[in-house]
Amino acid sequence: MKLKIFYLMFAALLLSCGDAVINLDKETYSPKIVIDGYVLPHHKVDNIRISRNFPLNEKINIMDFPLKDANVSITDLNAGKNYPLTFNFGQLGFEYRKSDLEIKEGNSYRLSVSAEIDGKKLTASSTTTVPLDGFHIDRNVSQLDPLKYREKDENGDLRFFTISFKHSASTDFYALSIVAQEASMETFIEDNMFGLEKKELDEDFLNRLKYEASWAQTSRSSDGITTIKILWLDTWFYGQYRAILYAGDNNFKQYFLTHNNVQDIDGNLYEPKFFIDGDGIGVFGSALADTVHFNVLSE
Repeated sequence: MKLKIFYLMFAALLLSCGDAVINLDKETYSPKIVIDGYVLPHHKVDNIRISRNFPLNEKINIMDFPLKDANVSITDLNAGKNYPLTFNFGQLGFEYRKSDLEIKEGNSYRLSVSAEIDGKKLTASSTTTVPLDGFHIDRNVSQLDPLKYREKDENGDLRFFTISFKHSASTDFYALSIVAQEASMETFIEDNMFGLEKKELDEDFLNRLKYEASWAQTSRSSDGITTIKILWLDTWFYGQYRAILYAGDNNFKQYFLTHNNVQDIDGNLYEPKFFIDGDGIGVFGSALADTVHFNVLSE
């Protein structure tokens, strides 16, 4: 259920239309703690990824990315209690192994990190406030019954899967993660909207088609109902799909909307919004989550 967000801040520059010029060398490099972590109510605190950046043109051992010796803790600001986290070598992330830390709707939590990078002692911290309770997917209103690929109704109009949900009163941002759970060459939809053929696929491309994401922004009314339509261009395989809808806090929202959007059409460069104090980049956020499934039929 954890989100995997990678820090490729300059990748968008390769596809940009503007004339921005940047000079990147060892003189511009500054060591940073990289944070990738989310907390969800009534879930164990785990998979809090703490890593580092590196200068360009330097040979890197991938196992040097995780800062396994960092000091990492979460403070429940409502209770005024601090909880030290432990590194999990299997997940390559930090976790809290006892059962007395409970993430609650509406409460605030601060992640604190200290580590030594390139001989420098660095610190970083970030605070998240979990969205208020009330968010859930309304399965009675949502359209989740199985559909054939690009199935049409009696009027000849396309039918769609839809997810209707009740709002949280404290957030207007909702992110949807869609995963094809039976993705393979055998289940790939050859009669797809873009005419993409199996011979054009390799394992990496196939795996990227397995995952889709979208988002919605609403009013903050706790009484509201919003419906997200799942477009057919987000389904590349027959079979079952898992859809997780997240009601995200402001840290989640701003990072999601800015981390992959660092240059405008005129070439102006923007830094993603991190909301991290000290020597850090990345995201520490929170969300409520609800999960549904739907099935794309081949016949």
